[in-house]
Amino acid sequence: MTCRISLHDRDLKQFALAINRSMPDPVQSSTASQSWLTRSERHVGLASRRITKFTQKKTLVDQSKIGDAAEMFVTEIQEKMATLPLNSFINIDQSVVNKEIALLHGAR
Repeated sequence: MTCRISLHDRDLKQFALAINRSMPDPVQSSTASQSWLTRSERHVGLASRRITKFTQKKTLVDQSKIGDAAEMFVTEIQEKMATLPLNSFINIDQSVVNKEIALLHGAR
């Protein structure tokens, strides 16, 4: 199981200073500067990531339309899958199903 926590530069700086103070012979001039922190993060392989999630108002308003369109799409694909061979369908990214047209594919 992976445990993910959010750490900011100020948290890492506080941890570094606390560890330095707890050492038997602490470095008196240690300030955990930004350049030291950047080098340490690069050495250990830490990366800063910004998590943003935008939800458009239109998406919130049109939830029922989106649900209806999804149901129509599933019904349409199920009908086509009943009449065409299954190897003519490709699930590209697990959110889009495309029908491969053998004539265009073979004409290359």
